Amino acid sequence: MKIMLCSLICSLWKEVKAAVFSMSSSSAPGPTSFGGHFYHTFWEIIGNDVFNSVLQFFYSELDSPWLKYRPIAMANF
Repeated sequence: MKIMLCSLICSLWKEVKAAVFSMSSSSAPGPTSFGGHFYHTFWEIIGNDVFNSVLQFFYSELDSPWLKYRPIAMANF
């Protein structure tokens, strides 16, 4: 069971990281004022926080005012 859970978390981590790195580095900043270049450059520092925010969004209530009024996207095109 523990191996399955670790495998699931690892695959989710890879999926979130792949989504972040699929963003264009020159994309316009979104509602957080951070563009793709920021996420690519500082992934080693912010990766855990980004991953935890994604999990929190899908498995509970993420209370962020701008999420209530805007489409959810990693970048605005």
